[in-house]
Amino acid sequence: MSKSRKNSTTNSSDKGGVVSKNKYEAEVADFHKKYSEQNAARATIYSWIFKWTGVECSQETEIPIMRDGKQVGAIATTILSRNEPVDAVVRHAERLNVKAIQDKLRQFEDLKQAIETAVDVLGQISGADTARLNRANALRYGSTSERVVLALGADQAFEISGGILVSSVAREIENISNDLEDLPAGRGRPKNEAAHGVALGLAKLYAKITGEAPTYSEGPNGLTGRYTPALRDVFDALGWTTISLKTPAENAISQITDEDLEHPVNGLIGLLSSAPTR
Repeated sequence: MSKSRKNSTTNSSDKGGVVSKNKYEAEVADFHKKYSEQNAARATIYSWIFKWTGVECSQETEIPIMRDGKQVGAIATTILSRNEPVDAVVRHAERLNVKAIQDKLRQFEDLKQAIETAVDVLGQISGADTARLNRANALRYGSTSERVVLALGADQAFEISGGILVSSVAREIENISNDLEDLPAGRGRPKNEAAHGVALGLAKLYAKITGEAPTYSEGPNGLTGRYTPALRDVFDALGWTTISLKTPAENAISQITDEDLEHPVNGLIGLLSSAPTR
């Protein structure tokens, strides 16, 4: 290969690396932006729960159930998923089209299988070979994080981090699968599935907390009622300032059932969560 050809190839490769790095950094920045917006949406929902109930609540507390102006119980939560009812609303903001969700699901399933396979194969390597691998790397790396990994043993660090990552990926697979199940089938799917999902999630949460059917109210003086202004605030927190409420709100309201309005009592957890607060 000539020197000019070699340089050309190298430069092309370097440009590809820069583009790939820039794309990755842009995706990370977009993730953090959306994460910040979703946190703002969570805070907005908790603020509206206070307006609906007169009871302060947060990620660290249960969400009250009100009937006739009195708290008669609370939405069941767990230590591991204390803020799940609010997260369930905000999580709809990440909705993609069906094909994109299916592609994402396959990607995470492949990732989970690859990590599990790698951890399993690493576990089959003899202790002597593993020690040799760790020793060979001992003098090559000098950053603090690298020294921490080598002090633990690269194999042990990989096994631990792999296990943590598999658990995280498994939860993400479950969330993505639930998102697929929640999507309406066929051509009747709304164009903006994220906006419709958030609107429906908030409508169901409002119905469960208050026992009242949400309504869409917009007049000459702006938005009125207790559901519609809340939905507008949540949309704005998510950066959806130009998205109209009318279609998502009316579609969500039409899907509220008597079951959504009932005071939930489901087994022991339901009974405990339904106990009136003194």
